[in-house]
Amino acid sequence: MQQPAEPAPQTNRMERKVDQFALAGKAAGSADRPKPLGLRYSFVTRGPDGQSQEVTAATAAGSTEPVRITVETTQDAYLQILQNLGSAGTRLWWPSQETGKISLKVLAGKRTEIPMPPPAEGGLLSLTVRLSLKPFAPLTMQEVGMLDRFSANLLVESISPGGPADLDETATYVMNNRSSPIAQMAVEIPLAR
Repeated sequence: MQQPAEPAPQTNRMERKVDQFALAGKAAGSADRPKPLGLRYSFVTRGPDGQSQEVTAATAAGSTEPVRITVETTQDAYLQILQNLGSAGTRLWWPSQETGKISLKVLAGKRTEIPMPPPAEGGLLSLTVRLSLKPFAPLTMQEVGMLDRFSANLLVESISPGGPADLDETATYVMNNRSSPIAQMAVEIPLAR
């Protein structure tokens, strides 16, 4: 009598995305290279059943419940979140000033939950998530205006339940398709309230 086969362990969803993006990069003619710097982010709020659930950016923006942003990276990396304050400029939202740091190290494959900031003037809620393999130096106002240069080569895919892959998640995956030991990315996340 033959025993039923054990199901093969499932690969981490983040790792599958990295593999998909790496294949896309190779198809575009890039050379074999180390794992790209990648980020998965989502918005989480408490559902009617009291359990945490991922929600769309629009749902997060209109939620009366506290919302958190979750981030997960493909490599150990340094993370910071900036908040656009409209005419008042930009401020470091995370890590908080109390830490005395301008970025904190996050471990690959581990989800980090960060509370969302309150909206700025006129209900504006726009965040920029910065990720780097090296710790960040203090950011000048001139550099804030140039953050888009770290966003030029990013591959982005948003996933929602009922979408083409019909996965049970609501998240966005972002990969820097240029692998480098000093790789960085800046991802703007606008939320309308």
